[in-house]
Amino acid sequence: MDLPTYPVSTIAKILNLTERRIQQLSQEGVIPKNERGRYDLENSIRGYVQYLQDRASGQSLESVDYHKERARLTKLQADEKSLLLEQLRGKLLAVEDVSETWVEMITNARAKLLSLPNKMAAQVTGLQETVEVEALLKTTIYEALAELADPYNEVDGADHNDTEFTTRDQPSVATTTGSNSESVGGCVPAAES
Repeated sequence: MDLPTYPVSTIAKILNLTERRIQQLSQEGVIPKNERGRYDLENSIRGYVQYLQDRASGQSLESVDYHKERARLTKLQADEKSLLLEQLRGKLLAVEDVSETWVEMITNARAKLLSLPNKMAAQVTGLQETVEVEALLKTTIYEALAELADPYNEVDGADHNDTEFTTRDQPSVATTTGSNSESVGGCVPAAES
């Protein structure tokens, strides 16, 4: 014996939903439809109650929007290709490479600074004037800083594009333009009058 079926308006009133929502739930498979526009009351109630229980327990039966997910995947793939292209063009660097370079630079700076007392002790003992000691120390420190600023070129007179400028109460700073026209800085002693 077939159970009686009811129109969407009756099912909507019983479940306290709109007719449109009943149709949506039917398309999602929550409420079974027997024939065009007709629903089995018992199975409709059972399906809707199960849907509410699943939602309450976190097991949503919401359908996945494959178009949105596909668009999201396409955007992520395009972003990945864009980053790879920027890396190939030399505009992006790997974090590991940058970190390794900084560690090397800091280690070199530390070693140079720590070697200054041993290197300078014998040289300053023969000097009588404080001004002479100060000038010698400054010159040595500026040489170390210049060497650290341009580790790939010799400091002893290699061909550079040097520009010097001074600020009030500070030593001259030389900027060297390398082969890629990017400035690298280093301190050099100010000219004495």
